[in-house]
Amino acid sequence: MPIVADIDTIYRFTSIAASSVLFVLTLQLFFTHIPKKAEWDNFRMATRLIAVACLCLTFNEVNHYLTNTQSETASNGHLLPIIIVGVACYQAALFTMTSVVFINPKAVKSRQVTMHLIGISISFAATITGGVIDKTHSFVYYYAIAAGYVLYIAYLVYYFNQEFHKAAKRLEAMFEDDMMTRITWVKYFFYSAFAIGIIALAVSFDPSPYLFTAFSIMVPVYYTGAEMCLSNYVSTSSFIVRSSNVNADAEEADAMLCKESATHVHSGNEEEMESVKNAITLWMDNKEYVKNDITVDEIIAGMGLKKAAFNAYFTNILHTQFRSWRSELRIQEAMNIIQHNSSIATGDLMDMVGYNDRSNFYKHFHQYAGMSVNDYRESNKKFT
Repeated sequence: MPIVADIDTIYRFTSIAASSVLFVLTLQLFFTHIPKKAEWDNFRMATRLIAVACLCLTFNEVNHYLTNTQSETASNGHLLPIIIVGVACYQAALFTMTSVVFINPKAVKSRQVTMHLIGISISFAATITGGVIDKTHSFVYYYAIAAGYVLYIAYLVYYFNQEFHKAAKRLEAMFEDDMMTRITWVKYFFYSAFAIGIIALAVSFDPSPYLFTAFSIMVPVYYTGAEMCLSNYVSTSSFIVRSSNVNADAEEADAMLCKESATHVHSGNEEEMESVKNAITLWMDNKEYVKNDITVDEIIAGMGLKKAAFNAYFTNILHTQFRSWRSELRIQEAMNIIQHNSSIATGDLMDMVGYNDRSNFYKHFHQYAGMSVNDYRESNKKFT
């Protein structure tokens, strides 16, 4: 009996501690600074969704503190497991919609979120009502909602992957730079939430105080990490907002334009190609290539060129792609900087030549310099 009392004490203490942490995180999420512009509205909605998800868990933990002990859990049949899975359904929907907003702000509409939540609420209410009315057969309602949850998260995984691939293609086309590393964290964010949901389902099969206590500790830790990642991302995610403002028809038209310019150079346009060459030379002299988070369209507009002429010049005159050409310029600039200051910090060097991601910088440096950054440093120290 004393052992049970100790378990119940730990169980309830963990619940109130977890609810306190989750409530603080809820407030932080609600008050996360988001630019007050129309194009940021969905980002604002996404942070609110995570805040709501966090608040739901806060109330859930408070409920466990007030009502659930080991003996009460046993007497309630499958009601607690049904509640666990029901809350997990809400979490899955909110985290998925938030993850999609982070890679394509315009892909999620408030009506879409509302419909998902209404569907979950109806299913949850039906199963919990059935479980309360007929506790003897409450396991039937539990297995029904558990099966529905498995199917639902399978759909959400498919939906997220589709949107992620679309976002990756759009970013690559717009920035002609390797932007995948900038949104990879969102995939980790989504799949870690997915893993938490699977663990919740496993806990629902055996909601003992031991497992539930461990889970109550795990969730606030996860939400704390997620909130930190979200705050950092919001402060540097203007590139996503800009990319989402591109009209799908415009993207298709650009793709057709690129295809046409790649097939041939129009006769009698030597003067136009010379104009493109001069504009690009000036752009290089001003070292514009070290700027990051700037789209190809913005670069072309800054040069005062037409996109068709720009694409034709790289395809038919230089016989290369803008992305690889610019990367080579950046690495050459990095090599020049190292030659004059071999002790410069790698982070500072990356910023100076337009790289956001360390792994991309290392890969490109080795590709164009024929050696690693450190080896190049050492080789230059011998001559200084």
